[in-house]
Amino acid sequence: MWETVINSLQMLEIGFSSICKYWVILTCLLAFQCAFSIAIAELLSNAALEKEILSSLSFLGGILLLALACLALAWLKIKPIPEFLIPWLLVSFLILVWKWKRLRAMSSPTLGWLALFFLFILGVRLIFIHGLIVPPYADSVLHTQIVQDMLNPDHPARAFYRISLDLSRYYHFGFHALAAWLSGLSKTNPAQTILVLGQYFQAMAILGLYPLARIVFGKSLPAWLVMITGGLFLPIPAYTSNWGKYPAIASLSGMLFVLAVGFIYQENRKLRLQWKFWLLAGLTVIAAIFLHSRSAIIFILAGVFFLLFNNGSVKRLLSSVARKRIAGGIVAIILAGLFTFAFVKAGLPFHSTLFFVFLAVMVLFAFWGNYEYTLIIVLFNLLAAAFSLFPVGISSRVQSVLDRPFFIIFCYIPISFLITIGPYRVLSIFPAWRRVGLSLLILMGLLNTVFLQNQHPANWSVFVDGNDLSSFQWMKLNLPADAVVGIAAMPSGNGEGSMPADGGAWLESFTGSSTHYLPFDTDFLSQSSNICQSGVTYTYVDGLDYSFDANNLLEAGAHQVFRLGNVSIYQLDCKDLVTRAQMAVYLERSMHGATYNPPDATGMVFIDVPIDYWAAKWIEKLYADGISSGCSTPPGLMYCPETPVTRAQVAVFLLRAEHGAGYTPPATGISTGFTDVPVNYWFADWIKQLASEGIATGCDGDNYCPDTAVTREQMTVFLEKTFNLP
Repeated sequence: MWETVINSLQMLEIGFSSICKYWVILTCLLAFQCAFSIAIAELLSNAALEKEILSSLSFLGGILLLALACLALAWLKIKPIPEFLIPWLLVSFLILVWKWKRLRAMSSPTLGWLALFFLFILGVRLIFIHGLIVPPYADSVLHTQIVQDMLNPDHPARAFYRISLDLSRYYHFGFHALAAWLSGLSKTNPAQTILVLGQYFQAMAILGLYPLARIVFGKSLPAWLVMITGGLFLPIPAYTSNWGKYPAIASLSGMLFVLAVGFIYQENRKLRLQWKFWLLAGLTVIAAIFLHSRSAIIFILAGVFFLLFNNGSVKRLLSSVARKRIAGGIVAIILAGLFTFAFVKAGLPFHSTLFFVFLAVMVLFAFWGNYEYTLIIVLFNLLAAAFSLFPVGISSRVQSVLDRPFFIIFCYIPISFLITIGPYRVLSIFPAWRRVGLSLLILMGLLNTVFLQNQHPANWSVFVDGNDLSSFQWMKLNLPADAVVGIAAMPSGNGEGSMPADGGAWLESFTGSSTHYLPFDTDFLSQSSNICQSGVTYTYVDGLDYSFDANNLLEAGAHQVFRLGNVSIYQLDCKDLVTRAQMAVYLERSMHGATYNPPDATGMVFIDVPIDYWAAKWIEKLYADGISSGCSTPPGLMYCPETPVTRAQVAVFLLRAEHGAGYTPPATGISTGFTDVPVNYWFADWIKQLASEGIATGCDGDNYCPDTAVTREQMTVFLEKTFNLP
């Protein structure tokens, strides 16, 4: 027991020391956020708000405007560099000095307690990133690539998703732009910046509960209850850091702020709100949507509920049901059951049946505490659950209006309120218990957070450790430049294709090697031929639950070429496939005779074919004959000698070798003759001509299999038919 206590306290010390470790990033965040919060306070000046609400809400909104400003800079392709840090900090400082009177007017003892609570939560959340080399899970690979692209806007983008007018390439860039500018200004590794920023947004989401609850309930006690419940008891959103869903976690701040602004509007409808309020509403809605686009669905639902529950007929019906105990109780029981069932179906990461029983009871308790608010929250959440549970075919990328991870993260807000409504009603009935009840809740929450709640990343989410880094370094030094590495993959949670399942996810980022997704349960013994034909020559195994089966690889004849700890790299037995180097020899001998010997190589044609490469002279002669111009050009001409030749590529090589370097086949016409080769396919003309000359036939019925690699046996047949060899 004492060992557990000591370990917990040591972890708490590590978390708070991380605040000092990442002081540059956090100083930038706090300084810039406070400066933008002054603008928020100015725009909210015409709304009648108490200073505790105004100060906490302005601080929450400050990070939204900061993210929007960083996104604008990213859109303009301005490179974030350390030289901008001092001017940014100086401007922020001058703004704070200029508006010192407003800052003093917004300050209060409550604000001091909120600041201490925020720092405590931030220190606890930073325990998560202790020892992590890169952010967890597969999504973080994409986040890091996007941030790296924004750090170097003058270079070609590596990630598929990038800022452009092409909406198919959009991916929640508000978070990435903020991370890129923090990384560039502080000279911090992008992966570490993402880790820190993700935990910071978690602390912001917890703090953001206070102003929303303060506006909704109109008193400070329920606001503290909601914030303490959400910050010290619920594992959401902390648990979702394992998924690497940082834009969704960041969107909590945006949703909390916009919902608070909506309640401010409702309370001030009789007053004439000035243009500043509407400007603020517009900017923060845009910022929240850019943090995560699915926030827009939450705002639309909130608008619908606002109109619905402010309708006179609906309000009278609601009051009538609430007054009738039996009818109201039946409605409460049904909705509590549906509410809990929705969370079970969504896969909420609470691994105990007792929690869902507790949740259902607390929802019923909330109906007793405040029937109207509870009904609105439950119905709102059930409608959101419907959008997340039922798939829709909007596009190839979006399988549901609200995907399940986003819905689970959003649920943090309603659960925090629902668990609090009932206890607040009890404390309202017994006012003498308020201070004791609040103190007891804080004590229990602190004990739960420090000693019971797991603040560490789950083992299944940590893809990269020291062994992986060593393997990446070995691969960088020893694998051919054109090597294709198979990495384990599993179906994505939202049905959108596959996602990497182990440390291989980061291989391309660290080494530059090409990768190819293979199902983690691939049977290499029976599928080795197909895998080799896809161009994969190596596989990466790191011992996680959804990595490849090492024994199956050995049974299939693969050779282990590297091992360190649980990490292994295997080379597949793909000797029967014809590489581009071998093809050069075959074609030159077929064109010039079996005894032909080309001139010596210069080593100056292809950067990946040095002068001492075994097939260098054959490859350079093939280039001189105009049969092949290489496999890529930037930053230098490459040939990719170890890459297997595909059936599509061989059509071009054979016809050029047969008819001459300047040969162009006839146009395809209305059909290629093969179902898997459309007329607009890059090699369509060549494939149809090769088939019309009787050199190649289909591979499987009416298919040609253009991307399948050519075996030696097939190459022999092609050469015999092309050059009429005996």
